[in-house]
Amino acid sequence: MAAYGTAGGGQQPGSGLLIIERILRDRDSIWRQIGEERDLGKLTLQMLTSSVLALACYGAVLGASHSFARRACRR
Repeated sequence: MAAYGTAGGGQQPGSGLLIIERILRDRDSIWRQIGEERDLGKLTLQMLTSSVLALACYGAVLGASHSFARRACRR
């Protein structure tokens, strides 16, 4: 994990990474941030935003594939 700059401890929460990427690459710093109760509102908002976007993309794909399947069955 030190390759991602976590050993120094000076990394700011959010530091330009998407929250999903940060969760996958640097879980320890997120748990540390939660334990220290540092910028929890910002972290929560980032997680909520990424969840909404992911679910919107999932719904769009699901809706498009369902719509495509209905059109194929009607012909």
